[in-house]
Amino acid sequence: MKVFAVGVGDAFSSKHWGTSFLVTHDDFTLAIDCPDSYLRALKGHGRAPEEIDAIFITHLHGDHVNGLEMLLAWSTFVSHRKLDIYTTPEAARDLWERRLQASLGVMSDGVSHRKTSLDEFANLHVVPWNESFKIGPFEVITRPTKHHLPASAMRVSAAGKTWAYSCDTAFDPELIDWLSDADLVFHEASYGPAHSPLEKLEELPEELRKKLRIVHLPDTFETSEFLNFAKEGETYGLF
Repeated sequence: MKVFAVGVGDAFSSKHWGTSFLVTHDDFTLAIDCPDSYLRALKGHGRAPEEIDAIFITHLHGDHVNGLEMLLAWSTFVSHRKLDIYTTPEAARDLWERRLQASLGVMSDGVSHRKTSLDEFANLHVVPWNESFKIGPFEVITRPTKHHLPASAMRVSAAGKTWAYSCDTAFDPELIDWLSDADLVFHEASYGPAHSPLEKLEELPEELRKKLRIVHLPDTFETSEFLNFAKEGETYGLF
C-alpha cells in the first residue's frame, strides 16, 4: 500500500498544488480529491489520469473538487471510460446540480444541443458515514469533521496497514484519536476557525507526532520543529 502526495497546499497556495493523493495497492489506484489544475498536477509528476480507477471526494469546497470537471471530461472524451466517484450523502446531493451541471450539463455536436446527466460521465457511489465499505482492494471508513461544509475524514486499509486523512477540520481531539490507530496519518493545518492550528498539532504526544505528515499548507508554513510536513511528489509506503 502506497500513498502519493499529488499536492500539499491549501486553497490559496502558489507554492504547491492543492492537497490531494493517489493511494495504490494491487494495481488499483484510488484518488483522494481533485483540486484546481489537477490534470496539470498529475502531468507535472509524470502521472496520468488513466491510472485512476476511482476517486473519493471529501467535500465540495473548490480546492478539493474544482478539477473534477476536467477530469471527467478527459475520462469521457479522451480515455472513453466512466470514472467511479465515491462521496458522502451531502456531497452527492449537490455534486451535479450545484457543481458540475453548469459546465457539463449541455453538450453540442456542432449542430444541436442536448442535456446530459452525471451518469454519462461517472458512476456515483454514495457511501455511509461511520460504516466500513470497499473501494477496490481498500477497506474505507469515513467520519464527519468540524468544517464549514460537510467534510469527510477517512481511514483507508489494505494488507494489514492503514492510512488516515483528517481532511479539512477544526482542531478536534476526538477526531485525532480516531485517526491515531493508523500507521500513517496525514493531517491538515491552516488558518481560520474551521482549520487546525499548527501549534495545537505541535502539542500532541511525540509518539503520535511521529506518525503525522502535515498537509493543506499555507505558503507561510515552511517548517516545524516538532512535525513533519508531507512533501509534494513523494510516495509514502506502508509495509
